[in-house]
Amino acid sequence: MVKLTSRKEVYRKIEEHLKNYQQYKIGIRNLNLQLDNILPSMTVSYEGKEGAVGTFVIHSPTEKCAIDRIESQRAIEIKRKIMKYQTLVDCMDAALEGLDKQEKDYVEYRYMFRYSISKIALTIGASESTIYNYRSKILEKLEVSLTGIIDS
Repeated sequence: MVKLTSRKEVYRKIEEHLKNYQQYKIGIRNLNLQLDNILPSMTVSYEGKEGAVGTFVIHSPTEKCAIDRIESQRAIEIKRKIMKYQTLVDCMDAALEGLDKQEKDYVEYRYMFRYSISKIALTIGASESTIYNYRSKILEKLEVSLTGIIDS
């Protein structure tokens, strides 16, 4: 009985990652934009020219060092998030390559388009029980291929 609950939890986690797949990709793009905004400010805007219009003026080397440290810590944290999301996306892409056409169609309809089981059955032209069987078969395959990221 414990193993069944554990398997249900694993399947729930896999489905959660599949549902968030597009959001992970958007997150990667947005985090890269944030990183692009931080990094130029670390190198370009700290010139220390007094009285320059539109330039952040640093009055002491200690102040400059503190600001650079804060900005670099933000950049490191953003880079960690990018790496986490990119790993998730890359692993899911590799796992999905192992599915056949019908299985990929199911994943797309269910997790990308958020179709109900009955709508998938109508779209594919199969019974709901067949769709539930697809789901079980797909989740079994993904449980193996996504073992390393299920806990992410």
